Amino acid sequence: MAFLFTNITDSKGRKYDIPVLVCGIAGNRAIYSVGMQCPIDGIPDKWTKAMAKPIPPRIVKNAPCHEIIYKGADLRRGHGLDDLPIPISSPGWDNAPYTSASHFITKDPETGIQNMGNYRGQIKAPDRLGMNTSVELRTGGYQHWEKWKALGKPMPCAVVIGCPPLVSFTSVQKMAESYDELHVTGGLIGEPLNVVKAKTVDLLVPAESEIVIEGFVAGTPSSLHG
Repeated sequence: MAFLFTNITDSKGRKYDIPVLVCGIAGNRAIYSVGMQCPIDGIPDKWTKAMAKPIPPRIVKNAPCHEIIYKGADLRRGHGLDDLPIPISSPGWDNAPYTSASHFITKDPETGIQNMGNYRGQIKAPDRLGMNTSVELRTGGYQHWEKWKALGKPMPCAVVIGCPPLVSFTSVQKMAESYDELHVTGGLIGEPLNVVKAKTVDLLVPAESEIVIEGFVAGTPSSLHG
């Protein structure tokens, strides 16, 4: 079962014009199979084939995710992270709103291979987002952060919220660091995924994303989970 909320009001009475979907991507096996575009019993084989034959993405010049762009001072004038209807996922426990279905895209500064992982993001300010890269699991995003930190440079990062289901599925799939999740997504689709160059960082992002947050992750622990 999935839930779609369209009349969003926060505890302060502020209304949002962006709906919130809960359990809409993989709330159960039946929903997951719809997103995978195959019967439930065919899902394992589809993943095996996609990882065996990933397909590089197709770079496009124009993309839906670039139709509306806010940056700079606009982020502190009502068009920043606080403009997103992000619920408190763990009331009484979390110290701030956290994005939960947020796909963080980073790049290995040595190999140039991108990584996409689903991490929680702590809303710290209208223009500041923390990143929980699951340090204990040694995720690709965390390993990239360590490499950028060793170079003395902030890590370029793009966060995707709202995208085609197959992109979301690859963001949470465990795979070797040699894989680029966007290539594996192409393997699942059976053709190249449309991607576009981010506006402010040297990364490729899914062109059909609803929201893309771009920025840099500083080489300090405070830039990670709050």
